[in-house]
Amino acid sequence: RSKVKSTRMSGEMDMGQVINITQKTKDNSMMSLEMSMGGMVMMKQVFDGKAGMVSQMGQQMPMGEDEIAQMKKQSDLLYEAKLDDYGTTAELKGIGTFDDKAAYVVEMTEKDGSLSTVYFSVETGLKVYETSTESTPQGDMTIATTYKEYMDVKGVKFPNVISQTVGPQSFVITYKDIQVNPKLKNSDFS
Repeated sequence: RSKVKSTRMSGEMDMGQVINITQKTKDNSMMSLEMSMGGMVMMKQVFDGKAGMVSQMGQQMPMGEDEIAQMKKQSDLLYEAKLDDYGTTAELKGIGTFDDKAAYVVEMTEKDGSLSTVYFSVETGLKVYETSTESTPQGDMTIATTYKEYMDVKGVKFPNVISQTVGPQSFVITYKDIQVNPKLKNSDFS
């Protein structure tokens, strides 16, 4: 059983303009994500473990089934240790390289059949890279995520820098403050 009951991560996302980002998780089942610029909230997602809402530019939209399934995984810090709970299978494809270092290459297949390839450092066991393809109305889009500069917070390692490329767009999230087991209210997620 996890000793991590909640997290609060604050940082900046650089997409040409700096966007403040705050992500909270609680009980491995709830999550909120807020993006703001100049003190104004641009986008907020909340997920209470069963239902979720996305607020953007004054519009609120309930999450659909696929978004809820994704949020359940994202809110669970132990997702990769509990793949069976989510109907996900993993197959070790071998040892490859990422960033000139040896990495275990693992192919993950979701319940819906979607695939992702995840690289874990042979030296540390930490996730360093992930790639997947999503179908969109504009066609298939590749998503590539790099996890770097892990920091230890109360015995738990978190990536301090996450770089992501989604189709033609790229951005970098740098976390300035990561808290383990902060006091969070259930109302933060509804």
